[in-house]
Amino acid sequence: MWVPPASRAAVEQDYFAKEFGFFFRINTGWITPLNEEDAHKDIFQKPYLQLIYYLQDAFEKDTASVQGMDYTLDAFCYKPISGEGCLAESPMQYFKMNYTVLMDPNTDPKAIAQCIPTEDQTGRVCFDRIGTPVLTFAVFGGTSCEAGTEGKCQACKIDASGMQLTFLLDNNNYSLETTEEWERQVYIRNWKSFNYALGNDYHTDMSGPMEGISYNMDLVANIQKVISDNKAAGIEMIPVKGDYMAERSIEDNIVLETQQNSSVAVISYILMFIYVSVAIGFFPSPMHMKFGLGAAGIFVVIGALLVSIGSTSYFNQKVTMISFEVVPFLILAIGVDNMFLISRAERSVPSYVKSLDERIGFALKEIGPSIFTAALCESIAFFIGLLTDVPALRNFCLIAGIGVVADFVLQLLIFVPALAIDKMRIEAGRRDLICCCCKGEVEQPRAEWIRPAYNKHVVPVLFHWLTKIAVIGITICLVIIGSMSCNKIVLGLNQNVSLVAGSDLYDYFETLYIYGEAGPPAYLVFKNVNYTNPENLVQMNAIAAELATLNDTVMAPVYSWVGGFQNFINPTGVWADTCGSKQAAVLGFD
Repeated sequence: MWVPPASRAAVEQDYFAKEFGFFFRINTGWITPLNEEDAHKDIFQKPYLQLIYYLQDAFEKDTASVQGMDYTLDAFCYKPISGEGCLAESPMQYFKMNYTVLMDPNTDPKAIAQCIPTEDQTGRVCFDRIGTPVLTFAVFGGTSCEAGTEGKCQACKIDASGMQLTFLLDNNNYSLETTEEWERQVYIRNWKSFNYALGNDYHTDMSGPMEGISYNMDLVANIQKVISDNKAAGIEMIPVKGDYMAERSIEDNIVLETQQNSSVAVISYILMFIYVSVAIGFFPSPMHMKFGLGAAGIFVVIGALLVSIGSTSYFNQKVTMISFEVVPFLILAIGVDNMFLISRAERSVPSYVKSLDERIGFALKEIGPSIFTAALCESIAFFIGLLTDVPALRNFCLIAGIGVVADFVLQLLIFVPALAIDKMRIEAGRRDLICCCCKGEVEQPRAEWIRPAYNKHVVPVLFHWLTKIAVIGITICLVIIGSMSCNKIVLGLNQNVSLVAGSDLYDYFETLYIYGEAGPPAYLVFKNVNYTNPENLVQMNAIAAELATLNDTVMAPVYSWVGGFQNFINPTGVWADTCGSKQAAVLGFD
């Protein structure tokens, strides 16, 4: 939605999804210090690893019930090695998710994370239980070297103020509904249960999408036991919290944002209705109030909003969050402005013009060209935005442009007749809102006092020579400051700008910005390569090797299937007999 369909990013993304399938559903989370003063304290220690063990164990064993069937993580997770189980990036993978190994008095977590084999070690170091390497930058955040452990020929012992868990789930339409339910009933539920057990009152609510889900009390009991046991052993753990993001979190946040924005929009429309009704009438005169006319004006704005969003939806145009957030207030502002102009124009018609039709005609003759020109220019400005290649911006401009046109048309078709009916009500001596049952003598409206007072006290100040100089000076200063500050504008899409402040997802990204050390995955896809040509394979391996040297932007290792495949078909390798490499080596590359 935020890049042109013909752009390189969109074309490559579509190609990848078509050839390799959609990217994984990412479910990830952080355990970090709760209090700001502890933000950079080391938590890569056994007590906190115990917390991770029980949390990860709950993710792997807890079940989600969907249409009468129970599902565990094993049903959806990514399994890079057939028959070996789920890939999970977690600090507990250093210990192969073995609680006994973790709690062994001889186990030094920081030494194990150095990935240096001991003299009597027979297995590979820093490989998880399914045989894939544990990536330090993917499980730790806010890292630093423990004092005195640096060395030229070895990795230092790590201090980490953040630890991360990540699960990759298959992403396909077949299991979409079931996977989303697992994320809700298991993943998010256990993160909230984790925070609940810590007693930190941090994202523990079970409202909204989590309605009807209860805490995992087994996990709560285990977490609280870890805390109490360490406290009894004289180990004082600093308060920690869990921040998390499920793949469905974006949709859940949109639902939350829509609910919050809906209440804000309703309140805004109500307040504007009261303001318009009071401002264009003579409050509190029961006859010359304009609450009925104000209600008609607000209905005009709501009607224009429905026309704009409904018509675009009818033609299968996507409606983005920016449209839902901005367009209602945009149309409200334009619509209210037109109400004032039309009402003021009718009131300014000379009193000797008695005919209602003529008064409305004179008013529209006076103000009609202005509001028509304004609506025309505003709609053209938005419709010109349709020329952009960015779908999200194009859809916004379409909805806003239709909204402006619909607002203008409905002002003439509904508000102007409502104004005429309101004048007829006053001439008939009927009261506002209850015009059908209450009738009295025709009253003269009270004299205006706001406009005369403004003309008397404010206008002279505005036209004073000192005010003119001050306005010119302030304008010049603001233009200079604005021009000098343009280079400080940060380009790009920051997720938190469009998220609900204080929501689960908002705080996750805040934590990610502070502690995260792993960037987004990058893929290099080769097309139309003749793999039977050995020179091409050499070049591909060389490219992967060169990428691994870009330490400032690329985190090693760089994975390439070519190198692994060449090792596999090597008939002289130590694994040749076990893996059948000798047989594979004589086959054609295909």
